Amino acid sequence: MLSWLAKADDLSVVTIATPERSTSNTYVTFVEWRSAWAEREKTTVMIFYDG
Repeated sequence: MLSWLAKADDLSVVTIATPERSTSNTYVTFVEWRSAWAEREKTTVMIFYDG
């Protein structure tokens, strides 16, 4: 599904990696960053979480 979405106009698919061992810490940090980015860009974000 993500490869299909990546072909859509005006859509970006991002993969993150982190040295943090705590999945919950990583998720919180990423969601906070993503929310700030979406607000600055005046856009919407969808997260697919596989953890």
